[in-house]
Amino acid sequence: MEHSHFTPVIPPHEVRWFGPGEECLDPKNGDILLVDHGTIASRIIEDLEKAATLTEPELNGYTWCGHAANIRTDLPGGSVASEMGFRGLERNPMVSYKHRDYAVVTFTNATDEQRHVFSQFDDAMADLDYGWFEYLPIAFDDLTHAQFSGSWADHLMCSARTMLCAAPLGFMGDRLAIRTEPMRIAYWLGAKH
Repeated sequence: MEHSHFTPVIPPHEVRWFGPGEECLDPKNGDILLVDHGTIASRIIEDLEKAATLTEPELNGYTWCGHAANIRTDLPGGSVASEMGFRGLERNPMVSYKHRDYAVVTFTNATDEQRHVFSQFDDAMADLDYGWFEYLPIAFDDLTHAQFSGSWADHLMCSARTMLCAAPLGFMGDRLAIRTEPMRIAYWLGAKH
């Protein structure tokens, strides 16, 4: 892995897997959702992530994950995936969540107060737009290790928003959120598939 000025903080956690037609019936507020949607868009993201394995072979086995989101259980209507879709924030019911495979990561020692602050972070970023322009700097960084990053005003891609929302739960990777793709979250949390 490249040298980083960040030290990852990985709190105790549990990873549970769900295949096609299966659903997580008991998520906790603040859980992270790692997803392979099985769609063309998901496949493109996952294939682009594979480029990073050329210089970081330890990422092999994690590029299955083309999407990341947070789970909210404190909103009316049951558990939802609070996620960045291509048109911005979407909150999709977990009971009908479309996927090929997904993993639910629960931070086992997170307190009720931390989960409440997570919800505040999630709500505070409700009006962000999707970060289309973040892909190019991340791909450039993955291939060159120039430690280059870029963003576009108040736009975030799914993994950056997921990381920012997870911060109150004590989770931080070894790079800026805007330099984080879904496979890295899977890597840090040990969700190899």
